[in-house]
Amino acid sequence: TEEETVRVNQLLRDAESDFASYDAEIAQLEAAISVLRHKRKCLQDYVAKHRSLLAPIRRLPPEILSLIFLIHCRRSPNRLFFQVGTPSSHDSSSIFLSQVSIGWWRIALESPRLWSYLI
Repeated sequence: TEEETVRVNQLLRDAESDFASYDAEIAQLEAAISVLRHKRKCLQDYVAKHRSLLAPIRRLPPEILSLIFLIHCRRSPNRLFFQVGTPSSHDSSSIFLSQVSIGWWRIALESPRLWSYLI
């Protein structure tokens, strides 16, 4: 009947309105998820950075690290590093070791025997 047709049309308009409402809510939730993912990534980076502070190698005394560096340079005195698999005429093992971190740089700088392995 005509009355049923009007009623069904109204139900369809209401349903389409609900679709728009749901789409708007989904968009808001997706934006919130994006923000949460970004915050989670920042937290992961923070945890990784601070977890590295607890690495066992950081507890080794500088004298031990210096000896390890010296052994490494003795085993490969002319071995060159720049990028993985790419030799460079600028960097020897001694220089490579000194570029790992500021702590390793200080240890390498304070280890004159290490620098006798420069090319």
